[in-house]
Amino acid sequence: MTKRKWVVLAVSSLLLGCGPEEEAAQQSSPVSVNTETPPRYAVNLKADVAGYYVPATDVQHQNWRLKHIAFKDDVALRHWMMTNDRTAQIAPVLLVFEDMEEGTQNPSGNRRTLTLVPAGFGLSDKKVSIQAISAGLGPVTFDGRWVIEGRALQGDLKIGTQSFENITLNTKTESR
Repeated sequence: MTKRKWVVLAVSSLLLGCGPEEEAAQQSSPVSVNTETPPRYAVNLKADVAGYYVPATDVQHQNWRLKHIAFKDDVALRHWMMTNDRTAQIAPVLLVFEDMEEGTQNPSGNRRTLTLVPAGFGLSDKKVSIQAISAGLGPVTFDGRWVIEGRALQGDLKIGTQSFENITLNTKTESR
């Protein structure tokens, strides 16, 4: 048998094995699906949550301290999600960290900051889920819920392998 005939025979055998009976057997096998993972970007908000949410206590990983999580208004959220006008550090949801290492102030005297644009987020009137990645920090996730009618957040923040459980973030009322 020639090489070409062997290839045709092999492909034909594969195609025969992929008939409807084989598909039915594959569909009946158990599959684990995580239904709590939000779509890449999902917004289902009725409340206005726009603002800066500052941790009530210090949340620091290595030399980086969480400065705030920022949310823009509903119009900005939906516009950003529906357009391809996406650039670094311009997003309706941002995680902002500041460098606490000595001598890292910029010429104006402010600390150096690291702004993470989420790779995905899910926002509803009850829950918040944010996923980002940083070359220096690794994966960063926040899973929480709104408390005090959208004026505060409470949840778990994970930076790399370090977890901060049940942290509270309040809307910014004073400069920090």
